[in-house]
Amino acid sequence: MKELYVGSTNDLKRRFKEHNNGEVFSTKNKKPWNLVYYEAFFSEKDARNREKKLKQHKQGLSHLKTRIQNSIKESGGFTLIELVISIFILAFAIIGVYNSFSTIVILTTGSTSRFTAVYLAQEGIEIVRNMRDSNWLNGQDWKTGFSGCESGCEADYKTGTSSGLGLIPWTSDGNYLNIKGNNFYSYDNCGGDNFCPTKFKRKITITPDPLNQNVLKVSALVIWEEKEEVPDMEVEEYLYNWY
Repeated sequence: MKELYVGSTNDLKRRFKEHNNGEVFSTKNKKPWNLVYYEAFFSEKDARNREKKLKQHKQGLSHLKTRIQNSIKESGGFTLIELVISIFILAFAIIGVYNSFSTIVILTTGSTSRFTAVYLAQEGIEIVRNMRDSNWLNGQDWKTGFSGCESGCEADYKTGTSSGLGLIPWTSDGNYLNIKGNNFYSYDNCGGDNFCPTKFKRKITITPDPLNQNVLKVSALVIWEEKEEVPDMEVEEYLYNWY
């Protein structure tokens, strides 16, 4: 029978690495660990309460194990469940383009890239949302800056801000996002010690609703190369003109 570990953290990538590097006393003798599941919470208290219930109440953990039984079976080594407290909250506070949200994602071996792709896809949606809100505040038409994105556009965290540019039309192959020294993803040129290229591309599509001029369909597609495959992650959302 496989060992199952439940824990909480505010940095999932770092904590997962610590477990497999033998830096956690309670798990160091049972490597390797595979992350099969995580939950994200806006509130640290909620995450701690959830962790406590899973550890103290067998029925709750048993129910969760039933839900993810295939992920547990298919993973090698020991299995790891982490409750993420604030891995998204930090980005909200710094970038200022996010709304609070909770999400549950099933993770399996090799899922670090998918975890990043979820973040980048959600960021893409929130960039467009932030542009819409800025248009309202500036007394402009709420769709200002969105034209030409029916076939796809690119944007980073500076898009639509006073220091950033507008949405950039998607080229045939798209451009790779670069990660800056402050851990922000952008299209700034790589160079020196402040930037490094990633394997991720992000295509944002904005489509007007043909039946309602106050509705836009926004999708953010993230693609990357993983060995010989080209996986993708897509998030869709509808934005409305409330004013």
